[in-house]
Amino acid sequence: RFNKIMHYVASHPGRPCRVKEFAELLEVSQPTCSNIVRSMLELNYLEAANDGRGYLMGPGPSLLVRNGTYKQYLVRLSESLVTELVERINENCLVSTHANNKRIVLFHKNSKRALQASNPDVITDHLMATATGTIMLAYMSDEELTAYSSKNPFVGSVLSDVKNWEELKEKLIEIRNDKCCWHFSGERLDRNASLAVPILNGGKLEGVLGCWLPGLRFTVNNRLTLIEECKKTAAEIGRRLNEMNID
Repeated sequence: RFNKIMHYVASHPGRPCRVKEFAELLEVSQPTCSNIVRSMLELNYLEAANDGRGYLMGPGPSLLVRNGTYKQYLVRLSESLVTELVERINENCLVSTHANNKRIVLFHKNSKRALQASNPDVITDHLMATATGTIMLAYMSDEELTAYSSKNPFVGSVLSDVKNWEELKEKLIEIRNDKCCWHFSGERLDRNASLAVPILNGGKLEGVLGCWLPGLRFTVNNRLTLIEECKKTAAEIGRRLNEMNID
């Protein structure tokens, strides 16, 4: 049944498909089909369309085979720019998005430095656990953030001084205004640093550009340079997205 639905959605690229269509395809009742779709959403095989009534192909199949087909337009537009960014700053960078309330890394580029921070997980369950995921939270609408926080108990944040959802929501306003989030993780002598900036298309969050590196290189002066360079690249990706009229 999963296979039939995925083939059906793949044959209608870009068009949200309805539960009614799936039910007719599988020859089952709509309540039964709704249960199947719910399972497919949880496994990231499908994702809800922006209209809230239909479904599109999710990132799951793409991530399983590592073929990079999920949000390929964003990968195509940003990969060369992120590669140039890595060459300029000589640090690791990535582009991520979120689906079904999970952070998903679309691709990452490593620098040529011998001393590197470890590579990120492809999927992260809690958005507040990463700098890039925190940017995603910051750009949610009030309704989206309320829905997310109601389904996801507070399990800590990359912002060490935040103790609950209410405090985090206040910080998210600052992060959205700054268009940046950064933090340290790990033990002081062996810690890593991460920073993230939004990729915007007409004010709407399209993805997040992240950079991660050993904490010893994330000095005050270098931090400002890294943030500026990441913002510059994210702005150029956003400009190209806007030219393509991606929405």
